[in-house]
Amino acid sequence: MPSGFTATDTMFSVRQTPWHGLGVVIDDIATWAEAHEIAGLNWEVEKVPAYARIGDCNFAAVPRGYVTVRTDTQQPLGQVGAAYTPLQNADAFKFMDAVCADPGGPKYVTAGSLHGGRKIWMLVKMPSFVELTNSDIVEEFLLLSNTHDGSRAIEVLWTPIRVVCQNTLTAALKGTGKGRVSLRHMPNIRAKVADVQDILGISRENHLNFSAIAQALQSYEPSQDEVNDVLKTLFAPDVKTNGDTRYENIARQVESLYRDGEANANAGDTWSAWALYNGITEYADHYRPTRVRKGVNAADVRLESNWYGSGAELKSRALEVVAGLL
Repeated sequence: MPSGFTATDTMFSVRQTPWHGLGVVIDDIATWAEAHEIAGLNWEVEKVPAYARIGDCNFAAVPRGYVTVRTDTQQPLGQVGAAYTPLQNADAFKFMDAVCADPGGPKYVTAGSLHGGRKIWMLVKMPSFVELTNSDIVEEFLLLSNTHDGSRAIEVLWTPIRVVCQNTLTAALKGTGKGRVSLRHMPNIRAKVADVQDILGISRENHLNFSAIAQALQSYEPSQDEVNDVLKTLFAPDVKTNGDTRYENIARQVESLYRDGEANANAGDTWSAWALYNGITEYADHYRPTRVRKGVNAADVRLESNWYGSGAELKSRALEVVAGLL
């Protein structure tokens, strides 16, 4: 199946068919208890000692070695160390509830697992949004991702998403922090709620700054020379600007998305700096070349990059560079 979605994976989404048509669609935003059940995450992970096979039928315990196992399928998920403490799916939802501290409860819009349960995620809609035009709205979300195979820390990430095209934006403005926190799989995870709330406070400050800048970008129309300068700043450091077809192809594609891309269908009537930023994020989210290892799904790699890796860094840098035109 595509995107790491296996026969033992499940998920849900609100009012939109999720993940290449897979998963369950519901009509309304869910509480954590509903999301836990509907997303099919009502299973646990157990840490058990790891054994090495020696010869045909002999086994020996691996020193300080453990394996995480999904209890409902008995599927091994990954090898971890002695200090590793699984964050159970139900506890992850409860942790997110505590972080949000919303009297009405966080509004879960999607949650699920990938790779047989090795990775889980949940996305919560926050109350804030930016309305740039009647049909161009940027909503605020909080994402928690967790791995049960020891490959990554628990991460909580603030992200604005444009409703019209589901582009993830990265608004890591200078001086306001990145709106992200990573937590190790340790026994004191529940004591970290206050730390994550501090990051969320920074994220809300980020949102206010982002709102003001987005409005200003919507009102500013850059010259062609300014557009060229932005593209050179973002894409020329690794390639030559003259006579290098790689740069020329990137610049041509990004400018096409700026002028006529899906991300700008509702961005307004002018070729604004906001539309330029949207063109860059559409390129990062959907068209930027992705290096894929054998046996790894390209959609997974792109999603990971857009949330946490080089794609997120490109979009963050793009906001700073485009905002520099003001």
